Amino acid sequence: MVSKDSEKQLNIFDIPDSFIPEDMRIYYPSWDNIPPKEQTVIKFKETPLLSKGGILSLCAEPGVGKSSIMEAFISSHLNQNSDSLSVSILLNSERNKILFCDTERSQWESHKAWSKLMKRAGISQNSNDHKCLVFANLKALSINERKTFVNDFANQNKDLAIIVFDGGADFMNNTNDLDESNKFNDWINTFNPNISFMFTVHTNPSDNKPRGHFGSEICRRSQTVLLARRRGEIFEITTNFEHGKNRHGKHESWNYKYCQETDMFVSSSEEYIPIKANTKYKDLADKIWGDKDLMSFSEILKQIGVLMDKSYDSSKSIFFRQFKDKICIKIESDNMWKLI
Repeated sequence: MVSKDSEKQLNIFDIPDSFIPEDMRIYYPSWDNIPPKEQTVIKFKETPLLSKGGILSLCAEPGVGKSSIMEAFISSHLNQNSDSLSVSILLNSERNKILFCDTERSQWESHKAWSKLMKRAGISQNSNDHKCLVFANLKALSINERKTFVNDFANQNKDLAIIVFDGGADFMNNTNDLDESNKFNDWINTFNPNISFMFTVHTNPSDNKPRGHFGSEICRRSQTVLLARRRGEIFEITTNFEHGKNRHGKHESWNYKYCQETDMFVSSSEEYIPIKANTKYKDLADKIWGDKDLMSFSEILKQIGVLMDKSYDSSKSIFFRQFKDKICIKIESDNMWKLI
């Protein structure tokens, strides 16, 4: 490896390869090894969300549209006038290629998603604008084959700027295994510091916490952690939740909704309006909360079970179908629930 006592260290920010050479993986700040000015590559309106070389994570429960949101974000790279849910991607000409790794959906579903992305960006078959995006379905590959594919792609494409892992957990056998998670992070740390990463992350069934050790660790390393969630009849993207953050900008929240006419998510200025609660469950909630202002998730489930003579799983199902966002909302700062 290059010694810190060397007269001059080559500037790793100028290397053309997609991986840091082994003899340059220890970085010694000096007057000869100055990084370029920090460059924002993804922003919401004027708020930076991701800088070159950083990580952005999008957390959500199933059914909220994590993959579709990522694809909407990417559409802005193909066409700045697309409805990209108010997010812009800004890449320079030297590195302007995005690799999208889909490991969860079938080939049919991937093609449908890709087609919607092209439609959103207004890209036709005869256009070359789509060539700065490579959409790859890796579901049929083994874990090692998936990593090999990404490595080979990165080595062959010196203009690679962003790798999107739509299902980063599918690059390991056990997302709760500390060793596997650390090895994955060691791997992405070897990429050129000019390459950025985007991850979709599943949340736990009962809260907004990233699932597994991998989810927690990748979010800890992220510059920005977003949450997508349903809020009544609309959906919200926010950094302002208990596990959210934006290291280089302020907290932001914005809305989107499903458009039946276009069969895709679109930007929305509509405000959240709570769905009217079932009177039976509203009365039950009044009994459960009593004179309390806040209650924990476990306390609520316990009381539902006692008052309705239900099992834990049935109580949880009732909570998510009848209580959440209809009768009560989560106060993220306290990790508690409050009646609406």
